[in-house]
Amino acid sequence: MQAIRSYVRERGPEKLLLDMGAGASVIAEIVPDVNEMLPDLKSPPELDSPEQARFRLFDATATFLKNVSHRSDALVLILEDLHWADKPSLLLLEFLVQELSEGHLMVVGTYRDAGLSRQHPLAETLGELTRSRPFQRVALRGLSLEDEGELIHATSGAQRNQEFVEMIHSRTDGNPLFTGEVLRMLKQEGGVGWEDAGFRIPEGVREVIGRRLNRLTERCNQALTVAFVIGREFEFSLLTPLVEGMSGDELLESLEEALSVRVIEEFSDTEGRYQFTHKLIRNTLAEELSLTRRTRLHARVAETLEQLYGAEAQAHAAELAHHFSQAETVLGTEALVRYSILAAERAIVSYTYEEAKTHFDQAMKAKTGQGVDSEMAAILFGLGRAQVATYVRDEEARQAVSNLSRAFDYYDEVGDVDRALPIAQIPPTTYIASDPKFRRLVTRTLELAPTDSHHARALLQTSGLELGLRGADYEGARDTFDRAIAIARRTEDAALEMSVLSQAARVDWYHLRFQQYLDRGLAAIDLAYRVNDVSAEVRARVHALGSQVVIGDLEGARQHAPALVSVAEKSRLRSRLAMALALNADLSRFEGDWRKARKFSDRALTEGPLFAHILGPRVLLEYDTGEFNQGEAYLKRLLKSTRRSTPGRISNS
Repeated sequence: MQAIRSYVRERGPEKLLLDMGAGASVIAEIVPDVNEMLPDLKSPPELDSPEQARFRLFDATATFLKNVSHRSDALVLILEDLHWADKPSLLLLEFLVQELSEGHLMVVGTYRDAGLSRQHPLAETLGELTRSRPFQRVALRGLSLEDEGELIHATSGAQRNQEFVEMIHSRTDGNPLFTGEVLRMLKQEGGVGWEDAGFRIPEGVREVIGRRLNRLTERCNQALTVAFVIGREFEFSLLTPLVEGMSGDELLESLEEALSVRVIEEFSDTEGRYQFTHKLIRNTLAEELSLTRRTRLHARVAETLEQLYGAEAQAHAAELAHHFSQAETVLGTEALVRYSILAAERAIVSYTYEEAKTHFDQAMKAKTGQGVDSEMAAILFGLGRAQVATYVRDEEARQAVSNLSRAFDYYDEVGDVDRALPIAQIPPTTYIASDPKFRRLVTRTLELAPTDSHHARALLQTSGLELGLRGADYEGARDTFDRAIAIARRTEDAALEMSVLSQAARVDWYHLRFQQYLDRGLAAIDLAYRVNDVSAEVRARVHALGSQVVIGDLEGARQHAPALVSVAEKSRLRSRLAMALALNADLSRFEGDWRKARKFSDRALTEGPLFAHILGPRVLLEYDTGEFNQGEAYLKRLLKSTRRSTPGRISNS
């Protein structure tokens, strides 16, 4: 977001729109500066699931960066401290790396491998990146003796004798940070190169930083301590009212003192904004601060920030939630809960569902021991939505349904129908739709919703999906879908009718009703033309082509196959394109055109290598052509991908 924001501010509207293209409105959802530059943008259409929405954002971002790289001849994106990155950022990085071959783009990421366990999110990302052709890992070790001599010369401005260089190297093991800190400390203490320097160098870099800080004035250390509590970055305007007994000029002198020894650095593009040069400096300050003092400082920072931001406080909700959480024992939980909820809702809007879960969990923890009230119901609803978007294991899905049910029961009990109705309309996965608690929730919501309301129409398709998949009640599901379609036609809601047809087709496929599956797909294609919904048209054409391939109508399938790939490319949804290519590969395989089938399958694998519906046909293709070793390799990948998507539900068959 920071990289894009700085780029946006340097471009004119016409060039920016050219770079971002159709993805401008999507990127604007997380970078408001885009809307300021392009005020006429229309909001992007809603998608079926959180996964698709996040994919669209990733694709728009990657396309934008590729466009910039082409117009600039080359683009380098540097991401520092990846070991601190959150999961959504790492997912975007994985996505972006797959697109590197299509642009003049290089991404350089730095991270510390110390303490990087197998459970760390970055470890999983590195494993995924290793499979990518353009990926290279460069291990940075300590400097050689010769290189360290050059660094010492460059830093101190004078040539040092070999004995001095060897002494520094033996203490620092060539660690550039350690070397730099040692040289600064020695300079502070009266010059570099003294014969007794070896006796004055502490054993670790943290001790060196501590000694450097000790040589700063008491006033400077006071300002740095308050700045540490604010965060890695801080502003002079915020620091001024927080540092007691110091005028503005005196505070500025203290900051200049810290700047002179590179404890902090000033942003070149923003006046009065600073950041600490290294996390270890903040860690050293933290160790010297008592818990009580730190808590009280966080309380002052929280209240000052809240007052400073005023009406804009909502935009800084995550920052405020952090400080109020650190000051909970002093300030209580009211503001903590409020800002945690606001931060979580903003995270959902920007598709960072993992971050939303963290904020909702924090709010719930703060209300531990309290009954369900309107605030708790909002937390439960929000947490349930975030869990639905991110769950991997069945138990996580059950927890999501439990939270949604608790929120619904509260709103139902107090008669708040407006807040109760949306809860059952989250895009349910097959597993969640089949949960008894969720089925009860849908049934009760249908009783509350007016007959021809949007809520009723949407819930009927959810109910039909549950009946058809969980209850194996094909007739009941068909009747429910027919009711939803009838309401959609009465209210002339073509988009909803198309969505209902898509869900009904899933049930047709599940019950092996391939002709009905085809009929619904063809009907949905006609509707897609009317509503101009590319994503919906892709789904409809998938239904049509998939059913024609299965029932052996190869002539009909040939008519839909090219159109499916074409519209899937327009959708810019790689999962849809992968499905389209896999179906084309299946059609070619049934026709006996192995070369063409392999070509489609190869491309499908580059779009979605871990999708079972792509790997399955590839396994068959390899065995059909006698490539048994390759077939076994793809079969292993298929089993691995299925275990990842449905852990604990793999049978020996």
